[in-house]
Amino acid sequence: IYTVGNPTVGSPGTETNAAQLLKGSTVTFKDGTFTSDTALRMIQNYCDLTLENMVIDGSEMKPGYSSGAPVDYIAVATNCGEVVLKGTTTIIDKDPTGDKDGRGALSLAVSHWDIEAYGNEGTSVTFDSGYTGMIASVTIDYGGDYEGTGTAAVYVEADNVKIGTMDVTYGTFQIEDGASALIDDLRISEGAQLNNSGSMTVEKSMVNDGNVLSSGSM
Repeated sequence: IYTVGNPTVGSPGTETNAAQLLKGSTVTFKDGTFTSDTALRMIQNYCDLTLENMVIDGSEMKPGYSSGAPVDYIAVATNCGEVVLKGTTTIIDKDPTGDKDGRGALSLAVSHWDIEAYGNEGTSVTFDSGYTGMIASVTIDYGGDYEGTGTAAVYVEADNVKIGTMDVTYGTFQIEDGASALIDDLRISEGAQLNNSGSMTVEKSMVNDGNVLSSGSM
């Protein structure tokens, strides 16, 4: 178990991450637990990152603010580079129940940060073919206005990948041939892509471009 205390790290003025992984690096975390009760975010990623048999435990993250407004708890965020999840890797977010400022919580944020430094690279997360872990919540979205050529995507290569809530407002969520995903709640916004070459089961609810669809297998 590796527990991050103070000082936390980040860009000048926002040193709030347990780990900030910079563009151009190749990083692997393997066979352990990574946690902190002082960080606002466990991992802020801009590089090629592999998480293998890891527990990223954000259950003790402390609350944060941006320009005076409360920000949601996010355990892992990637804005650039390719992330691969292997083995039993599990990402745990903070339970926001009772948060005095009404924060939400998110396990994994996959966001194309469309600024000059990262806009042409984009970012992706791949659930490797041997993946057996579980992710409580995932978003795919974007920010910035550089108009770069990158995008954001999540690829499922494993069988029976378990995701609690999946919210795709931008980019691509793709289930490869022979792979499958079990999702509690799925939301696909206008302009986002769902490519299902394998199989997908939505347990509770599915919303596609504002239309509520029946749950079940696809």
